[in-house]
Amino acid sequence: MGDGELKTHKDLDVWKEAMGLVKEVYLWTEALPREETYGLTAQMRRAAISIPSNILETQVFLARELFGLEEAPVCGRIEKLRKLLLGLIRALKAPEGGSP
Repeated sequence: MGDGELKTHKDLDVWKEAMGLVKEVYLWTEALPREETYGLTAQMRRAAISIPSNILETQVFLARELFGLEEAPVCGRIEKLRKLLLGLIRALKAPEGGSP
C-alpha cells in the first residue's frame, strides 16, 4: 500500500475524532447524578457511541480502552471478515471477465 492509502477505518480522521468524543462523553457523564444512570447518561453515551460504531470492532476497542479488558476473542474473526469483505469489494469492482 502506498503512502496516504487507507488501511482500515482507524486511519480516518473522522473515526479518530468520533472515538475521542465517545471517551469525552463517557468521562463527562460520570458527573451526572446517579439517578440519571438509565436516563440521560445512558442516552448520551449511546448517541456518542453510535457515531463510530458502524462495526463491532469499534465497541471492542472502546471496551479495551475504557475498561482495560483483554483483547476480545472475536478480534480474529473480525479480521477474517474484514479480509473477506475487502476481497468481495475488489471482486465487485473488477471488470466483467477480469480477475479480481
